[in-house]
Amino acid sequence: MIISTEKTFIFVHIPKTAGKSVTAALDRHASRGLAHRRTIHETMAEFHRRQQDETVRPGLFRRRKRIERMPQGWDDYFSFAFVRNPWDRVVSMYSFYRRMGYPWIAHVDTFEQFVGDLESGAQYLLDIHGPRPQVDFVTDFRGRQIVSFIGRFENIAEDFAKICDTIGVGCDLPRRNVSERSDYTEYFTGELRDTVGEIYADDIAMFGYSYGE
Repeated sequence: MIISTEKTFIFVHIPKTAGKSVTAALDRHASRGLAHRRTIHETMAEFHRRQQDETVRPGLFRRRKRIERMPQGWDDYFSFAFVRNPWDRVVSMYSFYRRMGYPWIAHVDTFEQFVGDLESGAQYLLDIHGPRPQVDFVTDFRGRQIVSFIGRFENIAEDFAKICDTIGVGCDLPRRNVSERSDYTEYFTGELRDTVGEIYADDIAMFGYSYGE
């Protein structure tokens, strides 16, 4: 998450939606101390709750350092996030974890096994934010959207330009964490497609994605 009191915006970083690129573009405007640089993808609902209750800390800190509360008026900030086709995002997730060589995924030999672990709720995936549904990051605990704007990974150049125009910053979006792989549809059988569709049914319903688009 990036919070800027100078430009009055909040960027909610959903894993595997070009968040590293957006962060690289906007980090110079970040207000230090308001969002911990070592948080793992705080959701907007968690952020809201943290502002209302100083005893609540964002989920999954690597370092338990105190974070300052926002000044009054934070709820008027322009907040935004990017979302991605859930099937494409799962392939990106799998490819990234394998490429990085994380020890907790060393036992996973195939994409089919990875999807099976997502379906069964394997503990190693519950311990990280990457597999969380995207709706978790942009809705409150009643499922209502609580960010000002939701851009799409598939339309990132145009949507990021709109965001930059709104918050009044330059629009230079670098490329980060780009993986070289085949089209995501080549990873799926019909069964795997349906399984991922069930796992991320809320994302598909809220953001209007479909397989193969």
